Amino acid sequence: MRNSFHLVLCIFVLTLSACTRWNMDAAVGSMMSIRDGEAKFRAEHGHYATLRELGSNGLIESTLASGNSRGYKFTLTATVNSYEARAVPTTYGSNAYSGTGSMSFYLNQYGIIRGSDKNGEEANESDPVLMRKDINP
Repeated sequence: MRNSFHLVLCIFVLTLSACTRWNMDAAVGSMMSIRDGEAKFRAEHGHYATLRELGSNGLIESTLASGNSRGYKFTLTATVNSYEARAVPTTYGSNAYSGTGSMSFYLNQYGIIRGSDKNGEEANESDPVLMRKDINP
């Protein structure tokens, strides 16, 4: 009986951790969508776009264009020649019981996604590059 309780508890804890991991993976995917959308928008319009502009042009999902998606808050500042996108967990925490994510992410016009555990604060250009080839070229 005690072993089955521990097994159920372990499954529950692993599920909570997996939910947070899914949120963080979704945030990275959203940053990749922003990167792709910005490249297309700039090629067509000659400047970078806001989240709203990317959404209204069908370059990102409407939920992402709203600034909140899958447990993360996204901000995007854009000028003619540059942009900075940031994603922070809406509730900082390492599992779904205590939060929606522990990593914050950063992206700019150079197209490199960076991320770090910032205790819920924004990531920036000095944070480590995410070292997966499917994320960064």
